[in-house]
Amino acid sequence: MDAPLGDGARLSIFPVYHCTGSMGFGYKDKQGKTLIYLGDFCLSNAFLDYRSNIEEVIRSKSGKRTALVLDASMVRRKGQQIAIEDNPNRVLGEVATALSSRSVFILTSAGESMVYTYILAYQTMIMAKVRNPIFVPRELFVHLYVLWDSVMKASGKFKDPVLKSGAEAISLNFAETQQLYPLNEATLSSVPKTVPILVFSDLETLEACPNLLERMPKSDVVLTGVLALREDIPESILKQRPRQLLRVASSDWSFHSNENDLAALCGFCLKEDLRIFLFHNFPNRIRDFINELGLSDNSVFYGDHKIDF
Repeated sequence: MDAPLGDGARLSIFPVYHCTGSMGFGYKDKQGKTLIYLGDFCLSNAFLDYRSNIEEVIRSKSGKRTALVLDASMVRRKGQQIAIEDNPNRVLGEVATALSSRSVFILTSAGESMVYTYILAYQTMIMAKVRNPIFVPRELFVHLYVLWDSVMKASGKFKDPVLKSGAEAISLNFAETQQLYPLNEATLSSVPKTVPILVFSDLETLEACPNLLERMPKSDVVLTGVLALREDIPESILKQRPRQLLRVASSDWSFHSNENDLAALCGFCLKEDLRIFLFHNFPNRIRDFINELGLSDNSVFYGDHKIDF
């Protein structure tokens, strides 16, 4: 979308990849200076490669009077990985296989991770012809129905990158009522404890649901994101003696842009004559990143440095 704001200024809005509904903004003033802001965004992970899409947006607005504001939260945080081979497709394929004999819990603290992991897991289960009940927190349950309604009403033109590609690749209703249930004591009680279930939850919801904890012994538990990086395993999980506990954390599971992708994007922007402003990290980390790449102080800015364009 591109719309006039008055006094010669214009505002453009475009999809970015981070969580469902994420948007970036471009502001152009009457002098022709343009500021592009992507907010929290992910260039690529195992769920989607969105690099060419962002490059297309930047190319359409490039020039010496254009500045790009970039979230650099993942710069100098390469240590936040556990095992890169445990990518989502591999892990969720193993989850689909495991559901034939035992329940599986996927625990996370990040909303965007839970939404997209659920959709990929559902797609994996459909392809493997696995029809176990799936339980998700009430907020996610409602969110998925709203998303599916948006996909249907948009007639294939829905803008969310992952949902658009997923819905078009396989005609699946990821909010199907015969398989998806809101996570609470009443719905859990309707399914015998002998039936293996797939559970998506955060730690707080898990600990507040006794029926759910009772199903955890001999199950498989997958910890993602921040939960996976904790030095300790939550006592509420250990007490239930799960069969297997897997911690997954890598750029494949992250919905923020990794350092290598950011470096490549900075190089692309400089070739397009853009100015770059990096934020959302400690100044010394950003400075080290800029110095390592040999970027010019006249083109890349951070902290309280004024962008000159």
